[in-house]
Amino acid sequence: GLLDHYRASGGSAGPLGYPTSDEAPAVSRTGETLRVASFSRGLVVSSPSHGSVTVSGAALGAYRAQGLATGALGAPTEPERPAARSSPVRVAHFEHGSVFLVPGAPGPGAATQPKTIVLTDPLRRAYLDAGGPAGKLGPPASPATSTPEGLRVDFARGALVLDAKT
Repeated sequence: GLLDHYRASGGSAGPLGYPTSDEAPAVSRTGETLRVASFSRGLVVSSPSHGSVTVSGAALGAYRAQGLATGALGAPTEPERPAARSSPVRVAHFEHGSVFLVPGAPGPGAATQPKTIVLTDPLRRAYLDAGGPAGKLGPPASPATSTPEGLRVDFARGALVLDAKT
């Protein structure tokens, strides 16, 4: 459960920090019953389908902006990890989309701030089917935008367009 996940990640000395809420029930946008707990540096969501998954950092900010488990992304399915072997791009996967953290320009204090790009299905599925960040398109360069042709996402080496007519 959530407590075992928290302890295994190092408890208060680990990446989640201290608990800031009790474990609480929630429901995903697909109707699955979840358990959720908030921590000073993250969130743990537990589901029967995916077990306990940590969401933290920039991925957590994007997940919150998308409406958490009832929003466009749904429940988390995999914690943030490198998108491909030896790739600087990181990704967190959810039921209906993914949050990509693409290395960006140095920010305040010369720290590199990742560009956070959310891709939801079916664009996310098409991108992953094309090889994701390690594939021919490379990492995402911009979030999806509406164009006369449909929903478009630009990548380092190309673009995907979801035809507005389909």
